Amino acid sequence: MMKKILIAEDDAGVAEMLEMRFKESGYEVVTAATGPQALEKIAAEAPDLVILDYSLPRMSGAEVCRKIKSNPKSSALPVLMLSGHSPDCLNEIQEADAVFEKPYRSDELLKKVRDLLGKRGVS
Repeated sequence: MMKKILIAEDDAGVAEMLEMRFKESGYEVVTAATGPQALEKIAAEAPDLVILDYSLPRMSGAEVCRKIKSNPKSSALPVLMLSGHSPDCLNEIQEADAVFEKPYRSDELLKKVRDLLGKRGVS
């Protein structure tokens, strides 16, 4: 069964690049451009993993992550945060299962996604 990844990224170019990379690697991909849209898609699509941009409009990635982790229905959902901010923001996003600072290499990101899905037994 194909694993589903939600990519919440407001930069359309970055979202498209990530979507293409993960589809090429055999994943089903769902995208969202805002924090509220990401939460709606999590409820509707039941992804196996979420990749969140820290700087989402209307609700930050950190806030989306807190909502995911505080909801019993989604608390076990792996969250990988993408951040272009300084390491100072890391304590704000400690609920995330992994954090990648921009710029990042897509092959390293893909490996981390596989690792996180493997820990859940769904790689």
